[in-house]
Amino acid sequence: MPTIKLVKEQGRELTIDQDSEAKLLTVGKQPMTDVLVILQDTGMRPDEVFRIRIENIDWMRQIIFNPPVRHAPLVVPYRSANACSTS
Repeated sequence: MPTIKLVKEQGRELTIDQDSEAKLLTVGKQPMTDVLVILQDTGMRPDEVFRIRIENIDWMRQIIFNPPVRHAPLVVPYRSANACSTS
């Protein structure tokens, strides 16, 4: 039986650093600032973020359900310091 050698995972890389994110958030306009926060805080891809609908957000459990396009659904915990408060 053939063996497969796995490559060591590199981990996630930030698309922008925290200082750049803060600068963008101060000059950005809605809805792009919300998109930026979700991209950075969840690691979702842009196309996944743009598919989000209000009914896909569970505010009480703080998760975003991202319906599948061609594959299994993605459920992402979303606990951000930048997220709005429900109280």
